[in-house]
Amino acid sequence: MRIWVTGIGIVSPLAPDSRSTMDRLCRGDRAFQRVTLFDVDGQRTEIAAEVPNVRVGDVVPPGVDPAYWSRTDAFAILAAREALAEAKLTPADARIDLVVGTTTGATFETEQALADLLLDASAPRLTPPIVHPLALTVDHVAAALGPFRRRRLVSSACSTGANALTLAASWLRGGRSERVLAGACDSLCRLTFTGFNALGSLDPEPCRPFDASRGGLGLGEGAAFLLLERDDVARARGVEPIAELIGWAAGAEAHHITNPEPQGNVAARAMRQALERGAVGPDDVDYVNAHGTATALNDPMEIRAVRQALGPTFERVAISSVKGQIGHSLGAAGAVEAAITALAIAQKRVPPTGGLVTPAEDCQANHIIGTSREMDIRVALSSSLGFGGLDGVIALARPGYAPEPDEQAPRTVWVRGGAVAVSNEVRTIADPAWAGRPSETPSGPLGDGIIDALDLSRSRRLARAERLLAAVIGAVDVPTDAASTGLVVGKPSGNPDATSRFLDRIRTRGPRFASPAEFPNLMLSSLAGHVSIYHRLEGLALATSSQGGSGTSCLRTALELLAAGPPDQLFAGSVDPWGMAAEADAPGRSEGAAAVLLDARSEASDKPLARLRVVEDLDELAAPGLAPHVLLSGDVHPSFLGVSPWSDVPTQRVEELLGRNESVAVAAVVLAVGSIVQGSDRVLVLAAEGGEPILFVVERP
Repeated sequence: MRIWVTGIGIVSPLAPDSRSTMDRLCRGDRAFQRVTLFDVDGQRTEIAAEVPNVRVGDVVPPGVDPAYWSRTDAFAILAAREALAEAKLTPADARIDLVVGTTTGATFETEQALADLLLDASAPRLTPPIVHPLALTVDHVAAALGPFRRRRLVSSACSTGANALTLAASWLRGGRSERVLAGACDSLCRLTFTGFNALGSLDPEPCRPFDASRGGLGLGEGAAFLLLERDDVARARGVEPIAELIGWAAGAEAHHITNPEPQGNVAARAMRQALERGAVGPDDVDYVNAHGTATALNDPMEIRAVRQALGPTFERVAISSVKGQIGHSLGAAGAVEAAITALAIAQKRVPPTGGLVTPAEDCQANHIIGTSREMDIRVALSSSLGFGGLDGVIALARPGYAPEPDEQAPRTVWVRGGAVAVSNEVRTIADPAWAGRPSETPSGPLGDGIIDALDLSRSRRLARAERLLAAVIGAVDVPTDAASTGLVVGKPSGNPDATSRFLDRIRTRGPRFASPAEFPNLMLSSLAGHVSIYHRLEGLALATSSQGGSGTSCLRTALELLAAGPPDQLFAGSVDPWGMAAEADAPGRSEGAAAVLLDARSEASDKPLARLRVVEDLDELAAPGLAPHVLLSGDVHPSFLGVSPWSDVPTQRVEELLGRNESVAVAAVVLAVGSIVQGSDRVLVLAAEGGEPILFVVERP
C-alpha cells in the first residue's frame, strides 16, 4: 500500500494558495515587512513575514459566533479547503480523518485577556481560547469543513507539521484510515515575537539561512495541509498523485530546551530512518528542504546532520530553505515545507534559499542560490528541527519510484509499567493500596512531596507541569535504550499562569524586560521537550491536547503510533497542573499526573503486565472474564456499553479516587493494569475525548 499526496493547500505570506506560493518562491520573492498586527517598538527587530488580507469572519460557518475563532483557525481552514478541492473530495461524501498541528492556536486573540488576568485575580475571565487555545483550532476546522471521522491535535514546536504528517501516515499504514487531511498552522503573536526577541534569536534584517552574515530568525506565519490517501482508494476514483509519502521519522535530541545538539546525531538518525522506512537510500536522494533557520547554532548543526545521513552523496544533493523568503512559521513550518517539497517533485523545480549569497564556512553544501533550479527529483527529504530538540523528517518521492511497502497487521501494544501522582506521593502499578476509596473526593493541588525525588540540578528550570510528569515517569523503570524510547504527552494548554505574567511584564515594562528563561516554558510542546531532556529519551516526542480529554488523546496517539511502528516504545503521560484555570473551575477540581510505558516490540511479549487497545465497535468486545470491572473517566456514562455482556459489570468513576482533572484517563489505565496484576482477566476504561466516548480494553497478556 502506497501513500499518495492527492491535494495540497498553502496559505503563506507570499500568496493565499499553493501554486502561487510556489511560483513566487521560485522567483526568489521575499515577504518580510514591518509588523502591522501588533506594536513592535522596543524589539530587536520590527519585521516579519505576515499573511495579508485574511479575515477570520470569512471562514466562520453561517450562524456561528466568531468570538472564539482565531487567525490561526482561518489559515488552517483556507489551506485545508484548498487541499480538499484539489483532491476533489468533501468530508460529507468521503471517509476522511483530520490531523491538525499548531503551537500558537488562539494566542494572538487572547494575549490582551491573558495580561489582564493579573489585574483582578479574584475574577479571572477564562474563556475557552485561554483554557484550550490549541484544541479549539482542530475543532473549528472540523466545524467549518467536516464532518471528519476522527480528528487529533499535535504540537511539537517547529516539527509540529512534520509530526502531524507522521501521525497521519501511521493511521494510513496501520489500517485505521483511508484518507487523512493533515497539516499545521500558526499565526504571529506578541508572545512568540517577544519571546524569540528575548532569546536574542531575531535578525533585524530579513533572515539569511546558511549565509556567512546570517543574524538569526525571521518569523512568519501561515498554514499548509496535504490530503494523504491509500493509493488503491485514490485509484478507485481515478485520481493521480502529486507525490508519494514514503518515509517519516522523529526523535528528541534530549540536549537543551533552546540550543540544538551540536553534532546533529539525532537529526541524522531521523533522516536515515525516514529513508529506511521508504526502502530507499542516500543515493536516491536529490533534494533536501532544510529547516534552515539562519541561526548561528542550528544551520551548521543541520548541515552536519545531512552530511552524516547522506554520506558520500552529500556533495551532489541540492539543499535550500524557504525561511529566507516566508519566514519561520513555527508549528506550521514542517507542513508548509513538506507541501513545497511535494510541489518541487511534481513541478521538477526547486526554490532557492532567500538571502543566501555567501555560504558560511561551516555551512558548505550544494546550495540553491538566487532563483529556482530545474530538477528531476526522485526522493526528497523535508527536515524540521524543533525548539527543545523535537525533530521530525518526512521523505517524499516521485510516485512509484520507491518499492511498494508490504501490508502489515497492526502491532500489539503492551503495558510495561505505570505510575500516578496521589496526594503527596507517586504510586506505581506494583502498589495497589493507593486505589482505596478515599473518605472524600480529592481536590486542589498535589503535595510537593511528589517532586522530592527529582534531581534539582536538572529540574530547576522546569515548570510545575514538567516536574510532575518527570516525577511520575521517573517512578517507572525508565528503559536504558533511550534512543528507542519516546514520549507522547497530554495537557489542556500551555502555561496560562506564566504566560499572563510574561505578557503583563511586556505591557507594563517593555519588551526588553521579557524573561528569556521563562519563554521556553510557555508552549504546550515544552512539556515534551523538558521531560525528554530530563529522562534522556531520544525517541519521538510530541504533545497533544483536547477539550476535556487530553489524557485520552495522548493514550490514543501513543497507541496509534506504536501499532503502525516505529516507534517501538513510548511513554504516554498526561498532566493537569493546578493554576488559575483549575481554581476557577473548583470545587472538585484537582491537580493530576499519570504515565504508562507502552511497548510494541514482539520480543517484549514475555514481560508485559497487560495488553492495551482501543475498541471502536462494541461487537469487538471480548467476554468480561474473571473479576471484570469498568472504570469511568471524564464526561461518559456506562449506558454507552448498551446491551453488551459488559452492561451489568460493576463500574467505578476514577474522579472519585483522584478528583476531576484531565489526566484521569491515563490514571485509569494504570489502575486497570493493577487489577490485571491482581488477577482480573479484563478491565474496560471508558473515557472521553472532545465530548466523544473512547473505550480502552486492558487485558491479561
